[in-house]
Amino acid sequence: MEMEIVRRKRHTAGQYMCHEKPLIKLELNRGQVVVFQKSMELMGFKHNEAVMFGFNKKEKRGFLFKEYPQPDSYYLRNSSRGYSRFTSKDLMLYMVDVFDIPAEAKVVYFEIEKQPTEKGAFIFRLTDEI
Repeated sequence: MEMEIVRRKRHTAGQYMCHEKPLIKLELNRGQVVVFQKSMELMGFKHNEAVMFGFNKKEKRGFLFKEYPQPDSYYLRNSSRGYSRFTSKDLMLYMVDVFDIPAEAKVVYFEIEKQPTEKGAFIFRLTDEI
């Protein structure tokens, strides 16, 4: 009797990508920034907390850090799917400029470094995997 075993290989892109790595997703059509649960746990962020972004255009990297709520803060709003998100077309356009994101891109992912800087900011960079 012969037995054939078929094993489903899981890809690191697509719907499972956010469960395997700490990522931020930028949806270019809506200007929506999505911070996945694994990223929230790594950075110690909670839903409805204020965050701020910083950028270094020369090195093509961004900084994400928790801050005391200010009028211009971004708030990680809870989603029913276990991640947080907010919408800002101004931030999206700035990120497109800093990271030189191609015009035909619809969704891009940023990988977060596991250790914060000495000031407590988490560095993120554009990832090649999509």
